[in-house]
Amino acid sequence: MFGESTDGSAFEFSTDRLPEQDRVRIWCDVVARQGMRIESQPLPGSTLKVDIRGYAWPGIMIARAHLSGLRDERTPELLADGEDNISIIINLAGPVTIKARSNENYLNAGEGFAISALEPSVFTRPTPGSVIGLSLPRQALTSRVRNLDAVLMRVIPAKSEPLQILKAYVGFLLDYKGPTTEEVRRSIATHLYQLVAHALGPSPDIAMAMEGRSTATARLIAIKADVLENLGNRELTTDWLALRHHVSARYVQMLFENDDTTLSAFLLERRLERAHDLLGHRGNNVRSIGAIALECGFGDLSYFNRAFKKRFAVTPSERRADAIGES
Repeated sequence: MFGESTDGSAFEFSTDRLPEQDRVRIWCDVVARQGMRIESQPLPGSTLKVDIRGYAWPGIMIARAHLSGLRDERTPELLADGEDNISIIINLAGPVTIKARSNENYLNAGEGFAISALEPSVFTRPTPGSVIGLSLPRQALTSRVRNLDAVLMRVIPAKSEPLQILKAYVGFLLDYKGPTTEEVRRSIATHLYQLVAHALGPSPDIAMAMEGRSTATARLIAIKADVLENLGNRELTTDWLALRHHVSARYVQMLFENDDTTLSAFLLERRLERAHDLLGHRGNNVRSIGAIALECGFGDLSYFNRAFKKRFAVTPSERRADAIGES
């Protein structure tokens, strides 16, 4: 029901569309248990109402739900499915109580919580409310968050700037109704991983480096996310970014300098990574290397070939040939 979309289109669900006499049964037995892998029951005295809209793309699922009072449990029986995704919950309205690892956590509006799908848990929403949820593969975070399991199962404060940016960005994506290409969806997934990693908390070393610079760091995350969405734009400059983010061009330069890089270096690396990724997909074999380079923001094919060879120690043609041989 909430499986990956081949064309990037949204999924939507509403209990209002179900026959009233079968609404609770279909929600509990079909949608929740089979589709979402949870045991869900309306709370006594609560009239069931659920509205969900989201996207399920390779490597990421995001959704926003408006919910009546519910008790949702990831039972030991359902844990047998072996799913090892990490779920991020951002509570938008209404209180939520979470029981996990023998602890009870209480989420107010704006607060977040991260949990592994391999952990038994109970989410209780006593009154109607709404929530944003993300689900992403564990491996997407293990390289970005030190001691991942240690930072799960704790409340992320509503004032956390990375969490606020994550909430705003996911909200924008959920409201966006236009088409998205496969390449854009992969880029979105990548910088959602980065935002989630920052929201969960950086390693101690990074935290010390960021001390006193949280606002600048949050701004840099937003700007980098914007860069990733616009890699194909050959007019992407510090002036262009400054205008979009309502800061000066020099401020944009300083943000990257404080990150020990430059916009040009960051942009080149991300463009090369995207080209490397595209050349490794069999579905792109019919496209010319020049067309892929152009899509990634390279206007000079000779320069692209040289930069690609320097970065990956293979030419674009060799990368494509290797990928075909592996498939």
